[in-house]
Amino acid sequence: MKTATQQITSLLHEVTDSNELFKIAQLAHNAAKQLTQTIKYDLSIGQKVKISGGRNNLNETGEVIKINRTRAVCKIDGRMQNYNVPFSMLTII
Repeated sequence: MKTATQQITSLLHEVTDSNELFKIAQLAHNAAKQLTQTIKYDLSIGQKVKISGGRNNLNETGEVIKINRTRAVCKIDGRMQNYNVPFSMLTII
């Protein structure tokens, strides 16, 4: 059985119209924004989160200190600093 990503990839290769491809890109962008908003509204201060991705391919755990409009300030376990982390990089534990 193919994963959703594999199915979408194979269907994208069949698209021949650039307008259709642009609409698909907008749908993917909107779905990512919706997922980010869902994470934002589920977060609360003091909650444990998993931080993944970024420049160094982080895979850390931490705690939410503050919730801003597009990012959360997190205290990563074992580090002295607080970090501004985009909601797209957070997973609630």
